[in-house]
Amino acid sequence: MKLRTRRRTSAAVVVALLAPILAFAVILFVSQAGPASAPASPAPTVAIAEPTSTLTKEQARAASWLASWTRPDRIESPMLYPTRRPQEAAPEAPAEAPAAEPAASIPEFVVKTVMGSGDRAMASINGKVYRVGDEPIPGWKIVSMDSKAKRVELSGPGGRTISIAPQGLPR
Repeated sequence: MKLRTRRRTSAAVVVALLAPILAFAVILFVSQAGPASAPASPAPTVAIAEPTSTLTKEQARAASWLASWTRPDRIESPMLYPTRRPQEAAPEAPAEAPAAEPAASIPEFVVKTVMGSGDRAMASINGKVYRVGDEPIPGWKIVSMDSKAKRVELSGPGGRTISIAPQGLPR
């Protein structure tokens, strides 16, 4: 008998708690108060402001240049640039200037990039990767690499020294 009394008491508590919520929902539904019954307000209008000032002289020049500019049909990759001959570095302090060899004796060096620092520095020369001490062309040894300045210094036959950098960078 105690079990039935407990069930009845629990059911009475649940009904007592849910009754006000259910009554409120019924009243809202019957009165239809809610967003659907709110009056509609007119849509806000947006005004677009007209420009108040004219272009400056520099802006007008830039606009006319941009209007005359045509995009090239083919855009070249910055990695595929023509090569320039390396410039020969001046000797440090020679006692007597050796006889200059013709420029044709300097082989063609194409430097694409220089990266890393110290002993781990590497450079892409003529399509291959080299480190300090390597010989990209027989007789021409890499003496130093400067990744910040993007320069490679090579020493060749007869004590010649040249400094090369990728095209587009100052030498």
